[in-house]
Order: sequence, then structure tokens, then C-alpha cells
Amino acid sequence: REKVNPTEIARVLALKEQFESKTFEKMAATPDGLTILAHTRYNLFVLQWNGRTYEKAWEEKITSAPDSVSLAIAPNGRTFVFRNYDGAYVYHWDGKSSGENGQTRRYQRVWDEYFQGKNLTDVAISDEGRTVVIETKDSENGLVLRWDGKIPKEKENRSYQTVDSELARFHNPAVGADGDDVLLSQENQPKTSLLHWDGRGYKEVWSVAGHITKSAMTPDAKTLLLGHGNKVDIYRWDGSLGPEGKRLYSKTGEEKLNGGVWSLALSADGRKFMAATSKGQALSFERDEKNPAVSREAWRKKVGEGASSLGLAPDGRSLLIGTAGEGFGLYAPETAVTLENHKALLLENGREIVSNPLDTVKILRQEQDKSWLKTLQKSRYDFSQAAGAAEKKKILTELSKLIETHDSKIAWESQPQEKLGDFQIAK
Repeated sequence: REKVNPTEIARVLALKEQFESKTFEKMAATPDGLTILAHTRYNLFVLQWNGRTYEKAWEEKITSAPDSVSLAIAPNGRTFVFRNYDGAYVYHWDGKSSGENGQTRRYQRVWDEYFQGKNLTDVAISDEGRTVVIETKDSENGLVLRWDGKIPKEKENRSYQTVDSELARFHNPAVGADGDDVLLSQENQPKTSLLHWDGRGYKEVWSVAGHITKSAMTPDAKTLLLGHGNKVDIYRWDGSLGPEGKRLYSKTGEEKLNGGVWSLALSADGRKFMAATSKGQALSFERDEKNPAVSREAWRKKVGEGASSLGLAPDGRSLLIGTAGEGFGLYAPETAVTLENHKALLLENGREIVSNPLDTVKILRQEQDKSWLKTLQKSRYDFSQAAGAAEKKKILTELSKLIETHDSKIAWESQPQEKLGDFQIAK
């Protein structure tokens, strides 16, 4: 197993505990995981990563049943779209914040529209809200909306215009960061198309035949994920163009899952992607750096059925997973052994070095032979009971050798950093 940063593991574990107590029904995350848009039955939240955990950056009271809600947040986290029942709303952050620590963002509703008689379903949005895509159910025509960029007067809505998309009925919308690339799938003529803005409308520049259930796209539209049945196809574009300006995407991989594709997500650079299946599994894949055409499974976890929302956490390893009826949580790779509620009380001449005796020790490398963990626990207990400095120093020396032998690190969540003998106490 590869080495990991001890502070990242500490963050992941703390974040997991934090989210497990939440009751968010729906969520959407930016590709870098720094900003989350989340919904409960009565409120809409924006959560922002502060370097250690997520904190609330904005909140508005909106009462909506979970099954009537769809969310999408732009890649840069400044704009998002929310829909419920037959209405859609766009919110934008002007960059200004308030509050004691400046953590409260000033998101404002810049557009709202009620589509009487249309059954709205999924939504997608580009940076700054330049392009908004709204999927509709069954036989209704979907909507591709384009903002002209003009800032309206106070209390006035942005001016969005419905534009030609060449695809009247579609699902699984995804939009690039600049709003010029839109990925859509069709049911009546099964295919998925990438459309590009030519200044007047969206024209098809690439397509692949087949029934697609879920799809995802990087902000630069250079990597596409298409899920169908129990498979995920990976397409990448190197910038090459064919006749009539068509893009030459290459199928660089295919992953077979244990269950139907339920949801998909991509990292911003396309090197990692996540999938959830109908059998309640969440999986993470990483591109093989030696062979970019190959992806390898990083890890998987049982999360329950109905994982409708996925995102990559800021540590680049852990998954944000939203599960119907159970809220959402952050799931970390199984790379840390945690000795829960284990005392970390070290004394030197009666002085307490670790201020909190209930600090948790985290061993940041997992070995197949766990016998040395018992030795570690015994050494720490012996140290706390040792009578003199000489005896303590002996134990510390043995403990230091034990750590070096197993190429491991131990972290106490405490301040400040101090060194006693050959043993390093680090945050």
C-alpha cells in the first residue's frame, strides 16, 4: 500500500464522523471537492472545505420533497442550479463574504423560471452560469439555455435564451466549464452526443451509438465516461479533428462493474473516476501513469443501494457519496489502522507532553502481520508506567526501532510538536 499523509488521514476520519450525523438528501460537488451543494427537505446549503473539514458557507430555506429536487454546481463553485417541481433557479456568488471569519458567501438568486406542465428532472450548469441544461421527463423536450453575459439591474433576472441543441429529447446532461460543450444522451434514437457552441447554436461534433444510462465529463470536455448496463466506457480526446471539424475521441478503456451503473463522477483532470452500482457498491479508479490507456481499481466499498450522488474529496483519494434516504458521507480508502480511544499520555519528569490523554493514535501503514501493533500498545503503556528517565528512554529507543523497522509513522493529534529521545511526536 502506498504511503499517505498523516494529516490527510486525520481530516478524512474527522470528516466521515461529521457527515454521518447529517441528513442531507441530495448533494453535488465540484470536481476538486472543495465546494458542495447539499439539500435537506427544508434547506439548501453550500459547504466549503477550509483545509481541515467542511463548514457551512451559505444557507437558504427551501422546502422541497427530496424526490422532486435536482442539483448541479459549476466546476468553480461560484454558480449553481436547483430545480424542484416545475421550477428552476440559478444562484451566483459575487465573490463577497461576510461573518466573523469571512466564511459566509453571498449567493444571490439571479434567475428563476416556472415551466408550467413540464416535468423537470436532471440539471447541469457551466462556470458563471453561462449555460444551463434542464432535462425533462418522458416525451417533453429538454431545455438548453444560454445567458448573454449581461448583468441585469438589481432585482431583475438574467436573460436566458433557449438555443438550438439538435437534440429535442435527451437525458444525462453534462456541461463543460466554459459552457461551450454539452454532453447529452437520447432515448428514441439511442446515442450520446457531444455538442459544441458555434456562436448561434449547439452542433454535434462527436457521437456514439447505444443506450447510455449515466454519463460524466471533465470541465475541459477531454475525458468522457459513459455507463451502460454494468460497464463504463472511457473516451479521451487529444485535440485531433476529423472531417467537418468532428472531434476524434478514442475509447481508451472499459471497466466492468458488479451491478448496473447507478452514478458516475470524474476528477477535474480525468485521471480518476468514481462509479456506484445498483448493488450498492462504490468504486474508485485511477489512470495508470505508465500506460494512460489503462485504469486500475483503487478501492471499493459497500455503501447501500441508491447511491445517486458521487464526488471526489479534496484529498484526491476519498469519495463523497450521497445515498437515497440515508444522507451522504465521506468514505476513505482502507489505508489507516485506527486504535480508537487509546490513551496517549506521555510524562517526562511529571510534565504532561500530550495534552489530551484521549488522543487517537493512527498507524499510517497497514501490514499483514499485526503482531507489532500489540507490541506498540504495550510499549506505550509501559512508558506511561515507567518510574525513571532512564527506563523511559530505553522504551522510547525500542519503540523508535519498531517504527523504523515497519516503515511506519505514528501521529498524535496534539500540539505542539516535541521530541523526546529518539521518538518524534508529530501532529
